[in-house]
Amino acid sequence: ITCEDPDFSSCGVERFCVSNSSGSSYCLHKALFPGSVRDSLVLLLVGGCCFMAAMAGLGGGGLNLPIIILCLNFTPKEASVLSNAAVFGNCVGQLIVNIRGREGLRQRGRNPVIETVLMFLPGLMAGGS
Repeated sequence: ITCEDPDFSSCGVERFCVSNSSGSSYCLHKALFPGSVRDSLVLLLVGGCCFMAAMAGLGGGGLNLPIIILCLNFTPKEASVLSNAAVFGNCVGQLIVNIRGREGLRQRGRNPVIETVLMFLPGLMAGGS
């Protein structure tokens, strides 16, 4: 988002204007610290959505993205990065929980979950690149 007003009021709430060496100026979101009450409430809301998505076996990005855009005034490009980070954290947490479970690494014999992942992973990687 570019700043158009000389007083930099076009950036909106929780944004500030920065100008670079070429003379153009653009809006940035506020820094993470110090946080506000709104930031804390949205963190709890996104964390709750991640928790519910993990119970359903989903990543939660479809829930997190609109919440971040609407509540924190991020652009969709900025919000998608935060949503991807939340989904990644959710996946790592589920991996830790599932490995420690009864059907984790201690299981004797074949592990159908690992075999399924190994079967689908090459196709996912080929389609994503």
